Amino acid sequence: MARPLDRNQRRKGSEPEVFAALSLGSAHTVCVIVRRDPEVAAGLSLLGAACVQTRGVKAGVVTDLEGAERSVRLAVEQAERQAETRINAVTLVVSGGGLQSRQMTAEVDLGGQAADTGHARKALEAARTSLQDPSRRLMHCTPLHYVLDGQPGVQDPRGLFGQKLGITVVGVSGHEASLRNLMQAVTSTDLAVETVVAAPYATAHGVLVRADLSAGVLVVDMGAGLTGLALFDRGGLAFLDTLPVAAGHITSDLAKGLHTNAAIAEKIKLDHADLLCSQEAASRPVEIARLGEDGRVEAGRTSLGMIAACCGPRLEETFSMALRRLKAAGIGRHAVQRVVLSGGGAQLKGVRELAEDILRLPVRVSAERLLPNLCEPHQSGFYAAAVGALRLRAAGQLSALAGDHPEIAGGAESGAESSWRRAFRWVKDNV
Repeated sequence: MARPLDRNQRRKGSEPEVFAALSLGSAHTVCVIVRRDPEVAAGLSLLGAACVQTRGVKAGVVTDLEGAERSVRLAVEQAERQAETRINAVTLVVSGGGLQSRQMTAEVDLGGQAADTGHARKALEAARTSLQDPSRRLMHCTPLHYVLDGQPGVQDPRGLFGQKLGITVVGVSGHEASLRNLMQAVTSTDLAVETVVAAPYATAHGVLVRADLSAGVLVVDMGAGLTGLALFDRGGLAFLDTLPVAAGHITSDLAKGLHTNAAIAEKIKLDHADLLCSQEAASRPVEIARLGEDGRVEAGRTSLGMIAACCGPRLEETFSMALRRLKAAGIGRHAVQRVVLSGGGAQLKGVRELAEDILRLPVRVSAERLLPNLCEPHQSGFYAAAVGALRLRAAGQLSALAGDHPEIAGGAESGAESSWRRAFRWVKDNV
């Protein structure tokens, strides 16, 4: 392991327009360093990027702090070498920690007067306060819509007369202890954590175009340890959740079904899994390596149909579970117009068609809106969350950590006036 770089030296040489995101996933740790660049379409120029295998994180939760710390160091140092610059802080993207969303509506009395900044700010702060939970950390708090005298969908209530002004917000939170452990894996390397972003939220901003955000789109981010769900409606986040099934479980199912190890099963999955193989193709033999009775790897044979049979049930479970989570949250099919699949699990042949069959919705596999020259096409799913977090940060939609128990928010800055400005800017730009 290379010797850690001097972070004090980084502070001296860092430019304020240079910043980085670190995605600490169950299978891969990604670091991307960019600088603002108004000359390019994306507004950001890539300086350096790295993707390394994660150690010490399972299903998005730290199980070995030392292993997770090594993964962070390696990813950051590789990205820094490529960028030829040093960083002293990152935006941290996390997938674990029991991420979930909750909607909350709060209202204030207008008494027949016109709504002004003070009324809306008071409603927003009341909604955020209601979302607080001592065991969970509020990460994002975004306005969904305003309600005036029971009428939803108000874009900007300022100047409108009524008796009651309400606001519905969506708060995303995670388990306090789990998030602290993930942050500790980063701060142990002498890096500061500027803010923490939920992976499904960040990934959505790495794969969706503006038109998607206003059309009721569900992003299904099929990672290695967890599958993230993020639903956007009328320009804003309406629902977020994580499922305890993911692409890594497909690999495990395949390893058990074919009597081989995880590394071999992963390669078989990527090279041969085809959920749409015809009856004729299903019988086609595939040469594989399997574990013999003595535990040694030996030559073996299976079929395309057997591989598909091992992979299909877990994918069916994933999409069926997504439907149940949406239903439990009171979200009907009418609220979802289309689905975008992302992540490593979305790359399997036939997964789009299987998703359409179960979800009964138009489905596409995402073409990540990544930075130019960032990575090879087959690696694009690894970088989507980090790039999405960088886009959010560059747009000013993430606020910095402050204090020991911070509010981490896309739309939940500390300070009431900042929250108010952010709320109306969000509505103006997105609804």
